[in-house]
Amino acid sequence: MAAPALPLTVRKGLRDAEAKIAPAIAEIEKEFGITGVTFECNWAEVYSKLPGDQKSNLPVIVESYLAKWVPNMKYYNVLNDPLNKQAIVKTWTTKKIVFRLNPEAKGYVHVLFENGVLVIQCKPGNFYCNVDDCGRHVPEGASTGSQFPLELERNFAEYETQHKENLAKIEKALGLTGITFEIVDPMAVAAVAAERGYENRLGEICFSWYLGGLASNVERLAADDMVKEAIAAAMPTKKILFRVNPSCPKSYHNELFENGALVIEAPPGGLCSNVDSTGADLEQLL
Repeated sequence: MAAPALPLTVRKGLRDAEAKIAPAIAEIEKEFGITGVTFECNWAEVYSKLPGDQKSNLPVIVESYLAKWVPNMKYYNVLNDPLNKQAIVKTWTTKKIVFRLNPEAKGYVHVLFENGVLVIQCKPGNFYCNVDDCGRHVPEGASTGSQFPLELERNFAEYETQHKENLAKIEKALGLTGITFEIVDPMAVAAVAAERGYENRLGEICFSWYLGGLASNVERLAADDMVKEAIAAAMPTKKILFRVNPSCPKSYHNELFENGALVIEAPPGGLCSNVDSTGADLEQLL
């Protein structure tokens, strides 16, 4: 309950608001298939930090932040992506929700994970402003536990079908099975891509652009059986590697056979350029 120092009208409002905490938590638990969720707020501390004209609104924390988090995520289609749910549950190790005021909070409502705790926070001056922003995005710091940030992992998942389709085209063209595609140091490539304005698009870049360009050119070249056999023989590992190479000898991309694998490399300044010609000159390497 509220601290006795709070005005009676505020304490009464908190009493009524606290009756809504259990239903809000029940909805959250049902949505994520978990139990044991708790909610904490230092009412007196938040009250002390609120601007004078907002102090009486202290009770709205329950109905406008806690209770609206899941409904807002549904409204903004955040929960339509199972990867988002998976990341939230995986990161939410304490099952605790905390509301606080923080001068460093981002935007109007900032939802993030902090040491496994789901934190809903806002600047004191933004309290009870644009409250629908609570749930507009996946909480900052949510992760499925993979090596990639959630947005990048989502991009990989989005282009996984093209990844498989392009590999299947290459396999069919060369009469092989079991060909694999690997990005060498993917986070380094992602960093270069971000510098060139393609942040969190590594799946699109590699699976669609480069691998798609390669598939089209391999299909064209392998129409000649002699070229087909030569390409297949040059990659006994059945591996295709992609990497960024600051010493790449060409302006946009370069292909080579290295240790039984087909390597596609691009210089940092040429990443994402002329991707349709990936593999167009393979015949000259054989």
